[in-house]
Amino acid sequence: MWIRSQDERELLDTREFKILDTTIFGFSHLQEKGYEKLGAYKTRARAIEVLSEIECKIFNCTEFTKIDRTKEASTGVISKITWQPVYRMPQE
Repeated sequence: MWIRSQDERELLDTREFKILDTTIFGFSHLQEKGYEKLGAYKTRARAIEVLSEIECKIFNCTEFTKIDRTKEASTGVISKITWQPVYRMPQE
């Protein structure tokens, strides 16, 4: 799953997640560095809540994929489809 880090500096194809204290880390098979920090939260409970949101998105793609179908008025043909298959880590 593609994850945009909380500081917005990284976009990772993340396969595994873990929480250490109040911080969520993700592992990307494309990175040589191992686990990358995805986001830090005020409490461990909030970190677990965010990880649960990610879990929900993984198993139900339609919740995080926005499809914008714009039809041409004259032809009725869909001219634009917009996908947003990236989970953005919440700031708080």
